[in-house]
Amino acid sequence: MIAPFNASCIANSIIDSIQTRSSKTVSVSSDGSRVYRANNNSNSVSVINTVTNTVIATIDVGDRPHGVSMSSDGSRVYVVNLISQTVSVINAATNTVVNTVSFPTNLDNNLGNFVAPVRCSGTSISFTITVLPSATCTSQYTIKAGSWTDVSIWSCGRLPTVTDVVTLSHEVGLPSNYQGQAFQIIYSQTGRLIMDVNNRLLLEVN
Repeated sequence: MIAPFNASCIANSIIDSIQTRSSKTVSVSSDGSRVYRANNNSNSVSVINTVTNTVIATIDVGDRPHGVSMSSDGSRVYVVNLISQTVSVINAATNTVVNTVSFPTNLDNNLGNFVAPVRCSGTSISFTITVLPSATCTSQYTIKAGSWTDVSIWSCGRLPTVTDVVTLSHEVGLPSNYQGQAFQIIYSQTGRLIMDVNNRLLLEVN
């Protein structure tokens, strides 16, 4: 049985009762003119006219209907049949099953509108996103010993450039056949630069 009620702030009262067959779940059409009720034990769907609150059609579907919902345009009703492992597709205009889709395993108990439209409301706006560059690392110094070409030994996580004042606090090796660069080199008491064959260090400040 279905009990329609007045949901206004004034009444909140039951206005009618509609007898159906072992009703399980319901779905309401988008325009509010129809209610579709899955009748679990009678393997059918009841179609209710919400103006007259009467059952205007009973549609046979699969075994143990547990979920019912309408498509977003209101043209189709989809019914999940738990035991028969199918979905019955109903033409809402003719109240007839137009297709049955089978599944290899049992379906879950889909309740209510499991096929729902997604709508956006409101006024569109335009805006600009400005991505700021990452902060410039201005203090380039060694954090451990290693090769000049190993970015992990440098505080800025990159190799020194001609604009960097570099402080060597560890032993750093300049690989062979490689040209390093920096604006200036400052040596701490523990800092040391080890040169190899055919390498050189380009400094903007000597």
